[in-house]
Amino acid sequence: MYSDEIEKEIKRHFEKQNNAGIEEFDGLSPSQMHFLLRDPFTKQSILQFNRLSKEEYQSIPLLNQIKHLAHSIGE
Repeated sequence: MYSDEIEKEIKRHFEKQNNAGIEEFDGLSPSQMHFLLRDPFTKQSILQFNRLSKEEYQSIPLLNQIKHLAHSIGE
């Protein structure tokens, strides 16, 4: 009985600590840093990609150069 309560309290303490911002991490929490460093492309990570329209992608010069290079290599 008591061990369940103690276990829940310990879990709450660690969750609070892991979700608190740290100045050395520019205000990010240890949990946020974990996902950013270890698994940056999951939904839990603060790193997210913006979805662009076809027209927006076509207006990016670097992507146009890559497309041209890939086409040239393919020929």
